[in-house]
Amino acid sequence: MPPNPWPGRVDRYDGLAAACAAGVAGEVANAEMYERLLAATQRPEIATVLKRLQQASQKRHLPAFERCAQRGDGDGGEAGGGSRRRWRGGRP
Repeated sequence: MPPNPWPGRVDRYDGLAAACAAGVAGEVANAEMYERLLAATQRPEIATVLKRLQQASQKRHLPAFERCAQRGDGDGGEAGGGSRRRWRGGRP
């Protein structure tokens, strides 16, 4: 088995709330990144993919991280919380 190159290279957080707050910051940064990438392409197929990724980031990921950060640690729930829909092929 090859050695794991990630120890010491990934941020660690004091708790779930801190990790979720970092997720919020990451999704905010993603919004800016997608705007820059969209402005830099003229290829419609690339723009379509970027817009879909941007929409998922802002409408799904960001709200989930915000909810998690607001709950904080010690809520007794599982990491991530939210609904537990199962993927059955196609669209969830």
